[in-house]
Amino acid sequence: MVLIMGILASVAAQKFTGAVEQSRFDATREEMDRIATAVVGDPNLTSGGVRSDFGYVGDVGALPGSLDALVTNPGGYTTWQGPYLGNDFQQNPNDYKQDAWGVNYSFTGIAVSSSGSGSSVTKQIAPSTSSLLQNSVVGTVTDGLDNVPGDSSTSVTVALVRPNGTGGTTTVTTNPSPGGSFSFSGNVPVGNHLLRAIYQTDTVVKYVSVLPSASAVVNVRLPGDLWSPSGGGPGGGGPGGLTYVAGSAATSGGNHHMTFQVVNNSGAGINITSIVATYAPAIYFQQILIGGNQVFNDLNPRGASGETKVFTTVTVNNGQTLAFEYRTFKQCSSGNCGNANVQGTSFTISFSDGSSVNFSVA
Repeated sequence: MVLIMGILASVAAQKFTGAVEQSRFDATREEMDRIATAVVGDPNLTSGGVRSDFGYVGDVGALPGSLDALVTNPGGYTTWQGPYLGNDFQQNPNDYKQDAWGVNYSFTGIAVSSSGSGSSVTKQIAPSTSSLLQNSVVGTVTDGLDNVPGDSSTSVTVALVRPNGTGGTTTVTTNPSPGGSFSFSGNVPVGNHLLRAIYQTDTVVKYVSVLPSASAVVNVRLPGDLWSPSGGGPGGGGPGGLTYVAGSAATSGGNHHMTFQVVNNSGAGINITSIVATYAPAIYFQQILIGGNQVFNDLNPRGASGETKVFTTVTVNNGQTLAFEYRTFKQCSSGNCGNANVQGTSFTISFSDGSSVNFSVA
């Protein structure tokens, strides 16, 4: 009987120990999830259909140097909106830095690891630093009648306000192309950032939501008739002479090719030497064909929204209708990924002559 009771006690102790260890694993994983949310925010929190929470990175524009920065302002940062992380046990002020075994977490900014169980348990917060800090904003500027600025483009200023990584903000500016396209590439952190388009006494303010590993698209319309040939805008940039052929936009090849047509009714021939396609979401094309002739072909990196593609002069004669095709859209710039479905995508196409057309692909 004593032997049996001893065996039962041993089994019960093992079960109890296993249950305690499992609870520690569960508590540690839950806390690492909260740390990840504190760093990059909760993608499920939205306002008006737009993501509203980007955590520490969205407010500061940098990765936290330590877990302490998620709880205590690291140095009088005016953009810091924490604490981003709570403490489960007030009697242990360092609880947020330790796993359920009381061992300090290892934290790199994009990953947090626990070793208290005797093995490593890691929560990957982001695939890379660049996915959080080196994104892009692209877009177009038009007037209230959808005319592009043309020769007046140098008088238009587009300003993006973003956190600078050290507790303040930085304002970066650019001028759109004559076709109205602009871009801020490669150094925009995730978050909701203020964007202004300014022309003379007119200013339009928008917020642009920048997601990880993405190129955010924002299109701005300044009020009034500013740039049509007969409009009141100085410079008379005009919208160019190419117009969209209604209903011509379509997909093919399993919806990962896109075609459209433009017509020249300007009364004279038009030469074009470059083209810019602006669209969302972040997908990437391999080829551009004009009139069936290839003018761009690159597999890695593929073409992206907001990028200007330059080619040998193409002449569109007066009265001529010309077909354009963007082929093989993929979900990543390297192309080592799945095809992207462009059906339903809205495009703005800007040409070097100042023409700009807008359409959604049927």
